[in-house]
Amino acid sequence: MKNSIIAGVIMLASTGLFSQVGINGGYSNFAVSEWMELMNVVTGKNFENATGYKVGVDYWLRLKQRRIEFLPELGYASLKASSVGSEANFKLAGLYFNTNIYPFDFEGDCDCPTWSKSGGVFEKGFFIQVTPGITMATIKVNDELTISDETVTYLLIGVGAGVDLGISENITITPMIKYSISQKTEYLPSTNSLIDFGPVSANAKQLILGVRVGLNLGR
Repeated sequence: MKNSIIAGVIMLASTGLFSQVGINGGYSNFAVSEWMELMNVVTGKNFENATGYKVGVDYWLRLKQRRIEFLPELGYASLKASSVGSEANFKLAGLYFNTNIYPFDFEGDCDCPTWSKSGGVFEKGFFIQVTPGITMATIKVNDELTISDETVTYLLIGVGAGVDLGISENITITPMIKYSISQKTEYLPSTNSLIDFGPVSANAKQLILGVRVGLNLGR
């Protein structure tokens, strides 16, 4: 997974990453109830959903004749679930292929970012986003007696929506919301316990409320 992320960085850099780049960040909620229930059984704690922040960087591409835009992204999230005397940390690193579809301007013919287009803000700027991706999750439970660090990798699909707000020809602000769900993924913590805790499979669900800043540095 780490090699894939490095390869992605090199690929984006080789195509002119810093001409049309986006930086995003926001609040994230991460829910994997079956994993958390297993953690609670093993540790005797009461962990609930993890929350934290998510950041990412992307490169902007689009079709010539249709308002479908592609924003391959390298993303990272740091999330935490707390219980009395203990803490569970989730570090998520991933590669995501964001695809924005503009339903009210689908036949837009301008080969340029949204901030350069005339017309209504909602008509030109509203989009629906579909995101297939892959995430590597590192899970660390700070508990003196039980669980060691584990790493799991999973595929996911996300859906979301947002609106591009043109600040200038070089800057676009995009508030958005996105929800993703993973394939069934197995989690088996290593423990010091003599009890044989079996693995559990679950769909990792993530909700993100965030803002993207698009920079057209080639102008």
